[in-house]
Amino acid sequence: MKRFDGQKILVTGATGFLGSWVVEKLIEGGAQVLATGRSQRQRETLEKQGARFASIDLSAPQAGEQLRALAGDRLDAIVHCAALSSNWGKYDEFYSANVIATRNLVEVATQLKPSPKFIHISSPSIYVTRHSRNNIRESEPIPTSFANHYASTKFLSELEIQPGVKLGMPAVILRPQALFGPRDTAIFPRIIRVGKKGTFPHLDGIDHHVDMTYVENVVEAVRCSILVPNSNARGQAYNITNGEPIVQERVIQKLFEALGISFKFKKVPMKLLWVIAFALEKFYGTFLPKKEPILTRYSVAVLGLDRTLNIDLARRELGYEPIVSFDEGLRRTIQWFQESHT
Repeated sequence: MKRFDGQKILVTGATGFLGSWVVEKLIEGGAQVLATGRSQRQRETLEKQGARFASIDLSAPQAGEQLRALAGDRLDAIVHCAALSSNWGKYDEFYSANVIATRNLVEVATQLKPSPKFIHISSPSIYVTRHSRNNIRESEPIPTSFANHYASTKFLSELEIQPGVKLGMPAVILRPQALFGPRDTAIFPRIIRVGKKGTFPHLDGIDHHVDMTYVENVVEAVRCSILVPNSNARGQAYNITNGEPIVQERVIQKLFEALGISFKFKKVPMKLLWVIAFALEKFYGTFLPKKEPILTRYSVAVLGLDRTLNIDLARRELGYEPIVSFDEGLRRTIQWFQESHT
């Protein structure tokens, strides 16, 4: 990573998967990193790396005052990784964590003079529909309804960036798809839990093409966003992937073989699974609202539909190029799982 000596950069969600990688790489690049996050357990790790950590509820009324105290007289950039990311939960909680928190950060950024560059980590979950979509470009219309509360509030959080841009805040929005890599606590762990039961659903018996993104490539996109001239940081959203669409089922098979997990694919009609997921969501929403259903329509869409993204805009305007191939990223990820779960 190019040197960032002398730059003061705030990273939110620093104790999460992506945030922890961003902090690590920025510090390696010489940046002075201020970090916020939920996990006190990770605080010691971040401080040992050289970050200055503060536990701040970004959605709270006092968040602005606390952030200004942490930032001091200036910030060069904010990398906003913090979010409530889940398939299930109350809308108010998603709105608070994803929309209000972003609004509070933008307010702080516009009060600082000059305004720091705002790198907002959004999500391509906003593209999800009931149909396969390939080579999705940022210019395509956003669906009128969203797959879940996470997707809807991530889109609303993008809208919170625009008032700051109008006030002179340079900003870049990144939409990285399906992050994986060492320290992953979401995608691969979920896949592994299902596979350990002996079967894995193969929807309609059809292989599906998707884009995934190795975590260090997302960090590279963050680096490019920090370095892009302020005049080009106009609040545009950019798709970020490895740029190598893969066959989802082949990756799952390779992962299980490497980890010694014995399983079989089981052909399941997607329409049937969709109906079951809808019924489960209704049941859990009524009787078990605090517990996530074992199956949701979003998870069915992820498993049973093609979804690939076009990254030409990020290449052209940010100078983004993936630095780790999918195969190499998968190898590093499998090695990490093998070493950390033995």
